[in-house]
Amino acid sequence: MERCGAVGYIFTPIYDRNERAINIQEDRIRHYADRFNLDLLKLFIDNGCSLSNRTGWSVMLMYLSSNFGKVKYIIVKCREQVAPDAIQLAFVEQHLHRLGVRLLCVEGWSD
Repeated sequence: MERCGAVGYIFTPIYDRNERAINIQEDRIRHYADRFNLDLLKLFIDNGCSLSNRTGWSVMLMYLSSNFGKVKYIIVKCREQVAPDAIQLAFVEQHLHRLGVRLLCVEGWSD
């Protein structure tokens, strides 16, 4: 069975100098991808920024556009890393849908 392509997105609002929080999120995203047989193609990270000023998110969207059809999922720790409220999340998910991508959240899932 062919594995579906996925990317991971890591967000920390406070700069993580020794990258402890980043490493924890990365481990959880990688474990989730392995558990559900997803091919984790790339990780995008925003370390110490606000939700309105995310370079890693913008680069990820460009990657998704240029690799249309290869990536089916974005794996994140939780939906709050994508949008601060349900209304903005709906807009983000609608945009991702046009790119052929769905969000998957690690939080709330356990082995």
